[in-house]
Amino acid sequence: SDQKRLKALDAFEKNQCAIEEERFGEGLCDREVSTIAFKEESFGHIVEPSQQTYRTSASDDLDLSDIVVSLALFDGDKMLFAFSGIPLPSRRSREELTSFVTSADLARAFNEHRNRDDNLTVAVRLPDNTTTDGFLGLYDHDIVIVTCLGLEEVSPIDFNGTPACPDGSPLLAAGRAFKSGNLMAMTLCGIVCVCM
Repeated sequence: SDQKRLKALDAFEKNQCAIEEERFGEGLCDREVSTIAFKEESFGHIVEPSQQTYRTSASDDLDLSDIVVSLALFDGDKMLFAFSGIPLPSRRSREELTSFVTSADLARAFNEHRNRDDNLTVAVRLPDNTTTDGFLGLYDHDIVIVTCLGLEEVSPIDFNGTPACPDGSPLLAAGRAFKSGNLMAMTLCGIVCVCM
């Protein structure tokens, strides 16, 4: 009788696993572990806090080091990819949330590395060099929104403002390394602002 119950319980659990596999595991491949480690590459020059500003409107300059974050995709402890991003203005919600926008390459890397027993997570390195967990949210072919619980100490970009960019000013590319937290920037040679 105890033996029959254990067999019945075992059969029930195997049946539940088969149902879950059929329902949720469809389309996921078996685990393929890459032997190639992701390597962050630096570019331009390192920017120290308060060294570089970003003009967000005709009268408002923000410290570039308060704007740029790094987002990384991990499978367990292994970093698969890292991207730079910027904080978005907060929006109404029941919870206190901070959202960041980054390249849609994050979603592509996430989908490429999904498998039956992955442990995929997104981490955000903030300007103060701390990290927090992020959740992959909305995405399309161009951008991804990553959301973190809590209000983080970041300076969001106001997309409604009109940045004052004098004609002929060079554009600046900026990014933050995930492992070191270094902010890097470089002037894009030959590319200048043109006000419309």
